[in-house]
Amino acid sequence: MPNRIIHGVFADNPIDMVNQAWGIAGATGITPTVGPNGNWNYVVPYPEAGLQGGLTGAANDNPILNSIRIVTEPGCNNVVTAFPE
Repeated sequence: MPNRIIHGVFADNPIDMVNQAWGIAGATGITPTVGPNGNWNYVVPYPEAGLQGGLTGAANDNPILNSIRIVTEPGCNNVVTAFPE
């Protein structure tokens, strides 16, 4: 998928990290952007969130990713997906 967002694998427990990132988003007032399908995207700074995966990551020696993207259904906290980016 050549237009896929660069993302990776979590460095630690994914559920704990997403919960921590959600807390950071709320505490710092991060507001979401609206994705093409209407879902809300929160990009939360999170040092050493994970490593870039896939072929692109492997080709670049799996660089460290320093944010977590949390995608929710519009207007609520129902998480669709989350990943380091």
